[in-house]
Amino acid sequence: MAGNRGSVAKETAKGDSMDKQTLQQISLDFPAIVSNYLIALQHLLDGISLLKTAATEVTEAQISSAQDFMSSQPAGNARLPFHEAKEFAQDWLLRAFLRDSIEITGLFLDECLSVCSLVNLVAKGKASGDEVNHVINELPTKHHKIHFPEKIATLERKFGIRSPLTDHVLSINRARTCVVHRMGIVSTLDIDKTNHLTVTWRVMRLVVRGKISGKEFILDQPHLHIDEESTVTMQHIDHEKRFALDERISLTTQELYGSIITLAGFGISTVETIEDFARSQGITPGENKFW
Repeated sequence: MAGNRGSVAKETAKGDSMDKQTLQQISLDFPAIVSNYLIALQHLLDGISLLKTAATEVTEAQISSAQDFMSSQPAGNARLPFHEAKEFAQDWLLRAFLRDSIEITGLFLDECLSVCSLVNLVAKGKASGDEVNHVINELPTKHHKIHFPEKIATLERKFGIRSPLTDHVLSINRARTCVVHRMGIVSTLDIDKTNHLTVTWRVMRLVVRGKISGKEFILDQPHLHIDEESTVTMQHIDHEKRFALDERISLTTQELYGSIITLAGFGISTVETIEDFARSQGITPGENKFW
């Protein structure tokens, strides 16, 4: 995502006014913005899956043999026993995952704010060079500096952009805040009116339903035996996990995966809403150089 801001061409002419035709010569590679976001999430999932598996399967002997000869220890007498080191590694992976997933999504939101600002500018039909420069070169820096929840709030307040998964993503961000700033121990700063920190994911599941018996069960592992002709449907359901005051946040591998799927769904639905917003401003995606 680091290079996405360059996907909006820096074509300004300070002091000169621009009509709609000239404004639409500003190029916007919106598909690349979306694609880069999803790719960044995929790479995060790949890395977390590998490290999570390694942390689970590694043995104490493998750790010992992998240490460099004559390696120095800052506090060798305080080294964690092997089982505690594994728990520490799992906690560290959780912090890294939540931190990076929200950072990736925050950068994506920066791009969305810039796109919506550009849509408004082009829809005006005429703008000064200073206005163009402000939207293309100055606003992105301002967007990047605001806090994550405010980015989402600004998209909704200024442009009417809200994903059905907004509340899910905000709950993941609350978990990130607790894990990054309070080592995952839920404090009074994290809890809601029920005295819990609640995290919600949108998960997919396959449900098998027998055509004769009507019996249903979840298809959640390979090689399940199905003894009658059945239909298989995919369902999207919300999975919720609550953490009490002073409890440590922990997420399973499936819950981390659910978070990634939720963030990806958030990105896709946000994009669809932005495209609807553009159409409402008289700009049809894909019709000209601008989009």
